[in-house]
Amino acid sequence: MAVTLTGFGGVGEIGGNAFLLDDGRSRVFLDFGKRFGNDPRLDERRGRDTRHQRPGWNDYYDDFLQPRGFSMVPDLMRLGVIPDLPTLYRQDRGGAPGDRPVDAVLVSHAHQDHCGLLGLLRPDVPVLASRDSLATLESLQTTGRGDVLNEFVTARPKGIPTGKRGGPNKAGTSHDPETGEPAVVSRHYEAGDGAVGDWSVRHFEVDHSIHGARATLLEGPLSVVYTGDFRIHGRAGDETKRLIERAGGVDVLVAEGTNVRQAHKHTETDREVEVEGEIQSYLDAAGDRFACVSYPPRDLDRFISVWNVARSSGRRLVVPTKLAHLLDSLRAAGRDDLPDPRTDPSLAIHVPRRGKGVRGMDVGTLRLPLPDLSMHALEVGEERWTEFWLADHERWEHPYLLCGNTVTSADVSAAPHAYLFSISYWTIGELFDVFPDGPPDAGNGVYIHSMTQPFNDEMEIGDRKLDRWLDAFRLERRDTHVSGHLSEEDLAWVLDEVGARLLVPVHSEEPDLTAQRYRSRTGHRAELPHWGRPIELDQPAR
Repeated sequence: MAVTLTGFGGVGEIGGNAFLLDDGRSRVFLDFGKRFGNDPRLDERRGRDTRHQRPGWNDYYDDFLQPRGFSMVPDLMRLGVIPDLPTLYRQDRGGAPGDRPVDAVLVSHAHQDHCGLLGLLRPDVPVLASRDSLATLESLQTTGRGDVLNEFVTARPKGIPTGKRGGPNKAGTSHDPETGEPAVVSRHYEAGDGAVGDWSVRHFEVDHSIHGARATLLEGPLSVVYTGDFRIHGRAGDETKRLIERAGGVDVLVAEGTNVRQAHKHTETDREVEVEGEIQSYLDAAGDRFACVSYPPRDLDRFISVWNVARSSGRRLVVPTKLAHLLDSLRAAGRDDLPDPRTDPSLAIHVPRRGKGVRGMDVGTLRLPLPDLSMHALEVGEERWTEFWLADHERWEHPYLLCGNTVTSADVSAAPHAYLFSISYWTIGELFDVFPDGPPDAGNGVYIHSMTQPFNDEMEIGDRKLDRWLDAFRLERRDTHVSGHLSEEDLAWVLDEVGARLLVPVHSEEPDLTAQRYRSRTGHRAELPHWGRPIELDQPAR
């Protein structure tokens, strides 16, 4: 039987990768990502070709409008946001009973657009992912929002609310009838090479903007390489080059093409080491003034760059608790090259003010509201005070907040020259505590924006808001970033080096450009994937 590939995401769009490889006996999903979408009508007004585009998650939902929990799966299938395979999903979220329709899901890396639908997946489907990716997903689930899409590693069945004694349960999850504890289902993860149905599966680490990324070689009725997202200009570029050597002459190459666009203007730095150099120069220019930096929260290449700069400048890098948890999770998975956030003298864990703001009050004094909304000062012992301020934070954060390697915004305010402060668009309000007396007339310091440039309307709006915050606190903005994906030139070199008999360009808004150029350069076949419609991957010549 013919081997086919069917696209359910990453087709004429960047992200949302979900490709079903089927040889008639074995079926494997190459990634299972969340399609965020971009309303085609917006791009039509910009003159962009939108023939391949389909609305995604953000074109239907937002923070206030969310899918119906009891009918999540059929609703999302009807909108075309998830693959139309009813028995692939959890029945407690509307999936249909029946045999599982795939043998495994292969996850290239732990970015949402490649793994963001795992929470809906029925738990008896094996998931193939690297140890670093699994550790990252565990950290994401622990530190993230408690919704169904965040249930990457364990899932809580949603059923009739039945508390320990049959009473109401606000979470709406099923409970063990003996213990009364919430029921938990673990997913089955596999990290190494092996076999899936008819396919022999071998993984290769690749360079990307998140650790644990890997490409996969599947050998069976024919040989297929799936790249996931990759590049050669980061700290692990040699890993990608080893993949290229091994993939030479494969039958089919399914390759990403994020940066392939007509009239694309590349305005970012070319290599990760150059980003580190630019951050260093910005920090040097700041002198003894306050300096803060924003960078992708799970891009450990960028974290290492920022960490290196902080150490060479004699500053401590102040990191949020979520990053501290991620470092701990990866270290537990064997990454002893990463620093211990609880003890490393060049790091500090930030203790923000949250909830009722108890951490910002004087030790032993709690200001509590009275019925007339006035505030009353209540004197309590230090142990009780600590209990109150810890209640402002999530339980998983407590070990970090009490480890002794912490600083507050007030500490940074008192000695700005001693720290490089990690900040983001979502935590920009911490500047009120860093500058409690308001901004001075002169410039306060520097904000280093080491994030991707805005590429859609929502991001552009957010970027304008960010600039208003920086103006309000008189912070000088400096930008530096490098893409997590190959440049057009590097991609063309990779494709020619591999020389696959068939190229399937994915994860691209203009895959037809890559296909046309590949055909003209090599004379080989290039086939565009189609949404929900199989394309045949020809059998190799015998």
